[in-house]
Amino acid sequence: MSVHLKEQKAGFFDNMSDRPVISPDWQPVEIVGKVAEDAQTIDIGVLSVGKGTAWVESMSFEVVPDGTPLTGAQANPPVAPGNLSFTQGTSGAVPTGWMANRTNGYSAELRQFGCAVGPACAVVIGSPAPLPNTFGALTQGFKADAYRGKTVRLRAKLKLDAVDSTDKAQMWMRVDRPNHKVGFFDNMDDRPVQTATWTDVEIVGKIDADAEKIFFGVLSIGKGQAWVDSLSFEVVPDGTAQTGRMPR
Repeated sequence: MSVHLKEQKAGFFDNMSDRPVISPDWQPVEIVGKVAEDAQTIDIGVLSVGKGTAWVESMSFEVVPDGTPLTGAQANPPVAPGNLSFTQGTSGAVPTGWMANRTNGYSAELRQFGCAVGPACAVVIGSPAPLPNTFGALTQGFKADAYRGKTVRLRAKLKLDAVDSTDKAQMWMRVDRPNHKVGFFDNMDDRPVQTATWTDVEIVGKIDADAEKIFFGVLSIGKGQAWVDSLSFEVVPDGTAQTGRMPR
């Protein structure tokens, strides 16, 4: 299940990557997520990862009381970002510690060839027939406690194997505050990467004093393949010029 917000932002996401079904016996499964007040669309579905046949039956979708335990990464988020070098995981699969949006024909995977630095990098694969206002995303989130009140910088190398002239590769970062408020946000929509040459990009933002979580990742908008390598996330001196939208 994936919740999409305004301005190409990603809300709740859970693809059961931490608890896949690998048995021929029918298994009851569930996803529980909080839908943000500014949510625009909700995508749900079933994945078959690999060569097997995935069966599904008896699906239901309902509103449950607030406070019902959430599933996925939002149930117990890590305290810091991880696997930024993409050294953990299996080639062709979603990198360990990351989440991928696999709806509308988009996907993402770890690769061990064609990287800027390597030995591994990641690719967000565009949709062969993208719908308006959709995108592919490789995402991770973590608790903001250690970064509250600090200025942070997210850096990476991006490149785009474009199919159409409108295809884009963009990095993004979002700060979530209490009561579904959004603090700092930047998705590089004013400076997308549209070249097959590896390009150094960065996002710099001030983390709100009441920040709860930080999310960041890479977007593929359109049909192209957005490559990412050499990610880093660090605290920088206050006063470092910020990018994107200022905290509210």
